[in-house]
Amino acid sequence: MRQAIVAHSIQKDFNSSEIIDVDTTKGAGKDIWDKLSQQIPVFQLFKTDRNNNDADAEIQDPLKAVTKQTLKGELAGKLDEITGRVEEEAKKQAKLTLDKLNEMDPDLAHQLTPKFSSPKWENVFKFSLDTDTVPLNKRGSGTRRLILLNYFRAQADKQADEEHVTDIIYAFEEPETAQHADHQRMLMQSFSKISQQLGKQVLITTHSPELAGMLNPDGVRQIEHTSEGQTHVNNTPDLMKVAKDVGMLPNIVGLPGRLKMAIFVEGPNDVQFLRVILMNYCPQIFENNDTVLIPVGGGAFQHWLSLQILERLNPVKFYLFDNDEAGSGYARKVENAQGNAKNVYVWSLGPIEFYFPYSYYSRAIESVNHSREVNQDDGAGILTKLATDKFHDADYKKDIEPLKNNLWSDFKRVNVDSEKKKQFLAEFKNDPMINTELQQLSDELCKAYKRD
Repeated sequence: MRQAIVAHSIQKDFNSSEIIDVDTTKGAGKDIWDKLSQQIPVFQLFKTDRNNNDADAEIQDPLKAVTKQTLKGELAGKLDEITGRVEEEAKKQAKLTLDKLNEMDPDLAHQLTPKFSSPKWENVFKFSLDTDTVPLNKRGSGTRRLILLNYFRAQADKQADEEHVTDIIYAFEEPETAQHADHQRMLMQSFSKISQQLGKQVLITTHSPELAGMLNPDGVRQIEHTSEGQTHVNNTPDLMKVAKDVGMLPNIVGLPGRLKMAIFVEGPNDVQFLRVILMNYCPQIFENNDTVLIPVGGGAFQHWLSLQILERLNPVKFYLFDNDEAGSGYARKVENAQGNAKNVYVWSLGPIEFYFPYSYYSRAIESVNHSREVNQDDGAGILTKLATDKFHDADYKKDIEPLKNNLWSDFKRVNVDSEKKKQFLAEFKNDPMINTELQQLSDELCKAYKRD
C-alpha cells in the first residue's frame, strides 16, 4: 500500500495549493494527530488586545503556556493512559446501559451511540495572582502587561540545559504596547535569552524600528503585500526600506542618542579580536546595538582627541591599549587630553598577540620554523618553542613578533567558523591568567557602560 501511494505521488504533479482535509476529531485521524501533536512545538500567542473580564486572560495565558508545556512533556503518556482508562470504563458502562435499554425500547436504544470527548488538560488547572489592593483585572493595561513581561524574564532566567523541556514557540504581538522604554529593553533582552535556548523560538511583530533595532539585523523580517494581493515574508529586508515603510528612522549606531559607548583600540586586528572576546565575556554592552569599536592607531589618534569628533553624540569613551611603548604613549595622550586616566585600560601581558591561546602560538611557530627550514638561504634562524607556562613571559620582539602574520591569519578562520570560535573561547576559559584579566576588563566595561 505504501509503495503504491509513493508511486502515485511521484507520477502525479501535485499543485502546492491543493489541500486535503483529514478529520482529526475521530477515528484513525484523531489517533494519528494525538501522537503527532506530542512531537510538534507548543505555540503560545500573546496578543496586544486584551479581554476585560474577570478571567484576566493576559495573565492566564502565560500560566497556561507553562501548563501546556509541562503536559506535553513526560506526563503526556500518563495522561493518555488515564484518558484511555476512563474512556474504556465509560464505554463499558454505556454498553451495559444500552443493553438494558434494548430490552425495554429497542428503537430508542438503536438511536443512541456512546461518544467520548477527550479532556483539554490545560483547562483543568486554574491559576491566579491575588492582590490585597486593586484587583489585577481592574488595573491598567501597562500593569497587566508588566506581569507578562516578568513572566518572560523568569523564562529567560531558567537553566538553558533543562532536560525533557518541550520545544516551544512564543509569539508576541507588539511588545512595546503600554510599556516604558526601560521595560521594553528588558523584555527584548529576555526574548533574546529565550531564543538562544535549545528548542525555543520567539516571534515578535512590531511597527517600531526602535524595538527592532535592539536585535541582530539578521533576525529582522518584513511582511509585505504583493501587487497580486498575496502576503510575502522578506527574510533579508533592506532595513532603510523597512524604516521608510513605517515612517521612522531605524536605530543606527552613530545617530544622536543612539551611541552609548565607543571603545577605542589601536588597530583593525584588535577590533576583530575584541569583538569575539567581548561578545562572550560581556555581551550585555552589545545587546542594545549602541556600542562601537573604533581603531585609532597611528598619528590619527591625536585628532580623535583634539577634534572631539564624537562629542556631540556624548558616548561613554573607553580606551584599550597594548602594554608596550606605543600603548603607553596613547594612554598618556588620553590622560593629558581629559585630565585623568578614567576608562583607560592597558593589557597586563603586553601586545594583544600575547592573548592568543597557546595552540595558536604552537601552530604558528611550527609553520614559521618549517618555512625557514625549507628556505635555508633567508638568513633567519629556527625559533625556540616555548613551553605552555613560559608563553606569557615571552620576549615579544624575539618570540612573538615573527609569528604575528601567522597568528592573525589563523584567527581569521574564527570569524567564519562557529566551531572554531567555540574552541577558541573554550581555550580562553581554560587559561586562568587570561580568563581572570578578561573578567576584570569585562567588569570595568560594564561599569562604564551603565553610567547615567
